[in-house]
This record gives sequence, C-alpha cells and structure tokens, in this order.
Amino acid sequence: MESNQRIKAAFAEFERRILPAKMKNTTTNGKKFAVWFEENGIVIQDATADDLYRACVKLKSVIDWAVAPRKGSNDGFQQSSTPGQLKSHTDPEDLTVSGTSVRNAAKKIDHEKAKIVLRDCKHLCESHSTHPHSKANRERAALLERFNLLVANSPAPITLKQAEAIRVEVSNLQKSFE
Repeated sequence: MESNQRIKAAFAEFERRILPAKMKNTTTNGKKFAVWFEENGIVIQDATADDLYRACVKLKSVIDWAVAPRKGSNDGFQQSSTPGQLKSHTDPEDLTVSGTSVRNAAKKIDHEKAKIVLRDCKHLCESHSTHPHSKANRERAALLERFNLLVANSPAPITLKQAEAIRVEVSNLQKSFE
C-alpha cells in the first residue's frame, strides 16, 4: 500500500514538472513507460518523479498527449528550479495589464472595430439608391431589414469577423439589385 502511494506521489510530481503538457491516461502510455523502465533496469514500484521525467523525455514522440509539449526547449518541457510552481502562459491571471486582462482588452478593441464596420454597413443600406425612386425605397427597406435581422441574430458582443460577414452579405444583396 505504501508503495502505491509513493508511486502516485511521484506521478503527481512528474505531472507538475511537465506542465503545461499533459499525457492521456491510457494503457498504451503505461505500457510504453513499463517497457522503458524494464529496458533501463528500473523497478516500477521504485520509480521516482525523475525516473518518470527521463522516460517521458525519451518517449515524448511516441506518447499519446492530451496537451502536447511545447516546442523550442531542449526536452520539450518547461523547467524551472521549482518544477511544481510553473504556470501556463494562457492563465488569465498572467495576462493582466494595469488591471485589465489582455484578452478582455482584445475583445473590446475587436468590438469597437466591429461597431465601425456595422455603422458603415448601415450607412450603405440607408444611402442605397437607384434611379426610380419607388424601387430605391423598396430596395433600401429590404437592405435595412436584412441588416437588422443579421445583427439581431448575431451573438453579443459582435466580433469584427461577424461584422465583416454581415457587411459582405448586405453588399451582395445590394449588388443583386443592380
């Protein structure tokens, strides 16, 4: 029982060391580690976090990953003097600039750009004109109706990509009137 707890503790430490990478919990991965331990003369019950780490470095190209290791470092894993204290760079707490998260700031800028595109698109609808006055009024009403429907059906806040798609659809409808 004590051996089982020691293995679990070693594995937990090993998992912290390889963050943000994460292996899939499969029997195939377990068998690959078991073979490596046997080939290197390590008894599985006596394996330490260092042993698991060395095996992982050697087997990383054949292991099934839930989150693959990062490229760029020598062994593919981020290491520091305190392996368990690593944080993912995608952690929202790490992405703050003067109290506002970078992700929220990017969404806000994206939404501001989308509002400009939507404003231009609405102006395009309202200023649409063709030679006969009554036909232009019907077409303008159809363009505004389609624009309003597309905006209403888009999730809030509307992103720049969604606004561009709305503009393209309204522009295509306007071209079909010509």
